[in-house]
Amino acid sequence: MLGLQSGTTPPLVSTGLRLAFDEQSQSHVHAEQPICPVSASLSVDLLAQINQQKDEYEEFLVAQKEQLRRALAERWQRHYRSLLAAAEESAGRRLHDKKAEIESASRRCAELESQLVRLRTESMAWQSKAMAEQATAVSLHAQLQQASAAAASAKGQAIEECCEESPVEDGESAYVDPFRTPGMPERPCLSCRRNPASFVLLPCRHLCLCFACESASAAGERCPACGCFRKGSLQVSLC
Repeated sequence: MLGLQSGTTPPLVSTGLRLAFDEQSQSHVHAEQPICPVSASLSVDLLAQINQQKDEYEEFLVAQKEQLRRALAERWQRHYRSLLAAAEESAGRRLHDKKAEIESASRRCAELESQLVRLRTESMAWQSKAMAEQATAVSLHAQLQQASAAAASAKGQAIEECCEESPVEDGESAYVDPFRTPGMPERPCLSCRRNPASFVLLPCRHLCLCFACESASAAGERCPACGCFRKGSLQVSLC
């Protein structure tokens, strides 16, 4: 009985409840239909707001990123400018010091060059003076040699004449030099008359002083032979 009942379809019974249920379902469907557009518009608005906020966040992040980049760039630029200023200041000080050293070295070099020129001039003057004095000494030596030869020749002639003359004439010839004393040298010093003369006075070129008298005298004194002022002296050796 149960199987037959489950296998067969029960007959439809037309009642008023069915009609009422259908009407209620239709009214419910008609009531829900206006709600769907509202929820869709809300979703669209919410999505738009979300996208707008997202765009605003992205713009804010981009702006913050750009501001941070600019701040970092300005900071690095200030740092670079400070480093560059410090480097320029240090380089300026070093350049100033180097310029001062170069100027000092240039002045020192100019002083040394001037001193070198002065020393060269003095050396040339001394060389010229030495050559002139050497020439004077050579000339004096030649004159002394000639004078010695002439004195020797005159002495020989005087001896010969003395041998030929009478004793009276020989006695008279002994008074030719009133200042000459026995033991006096052949060319005595004209100052002390005790020692032989060995210094020639300049510029008069008179052989008239011995070593002791020349050492005791000074430049500016007069020559005992001619009376001119002496400027120097030259020692000669007569062999």
